[in-house]
Amino acid sequence: MSKRAADFLEEWVGENAVRPVAGAPEGDDSEARLRADECLIAAKEEGIAKEDIEEEIGDLVDYMSAVIAKIVKPLGSGPQITTDDDREQRIRTRAFYIWLDEGCPEGRADVHWDMATELIAIEENQLLT
Repeated sequence: MSKRAADFLEEWVGENAVRPVAGAPEGDDSEARLRADECLIAAKEEGIAKEDIEEEIGDLVDYMSAVIAKIVKPLGSGPQITTDDDREQRIRTRAFYIWLDEGCPEGRADVHWDMATELIAIEENQLLT
């Protein structure tokens, strides 16, 4: 993903990620789909392709779901049961931010994934104590 696409995504999510509609059924990803569609429209207007955004983060709807889940997670709520898919998305998101922090270098995806996996494991371990 280009630095331009990464900067765009980070800025867009910061300005446009909102809480899901109250009372939405568990597992309803309509808010994430809506946000992903809006993001892609805005990206297209900036000349940024969907492929550039999804190259590093994977599926944009899954990414938006993770962002929304992070926003609505109550502070101090204690350990939460997560599925392997949730954990993988958290690792993917963390790896993306590590990549951004390093200036978007090419060819370091495995290193970023390993770093993110370790950080998520540490966080999960701290929640259990």
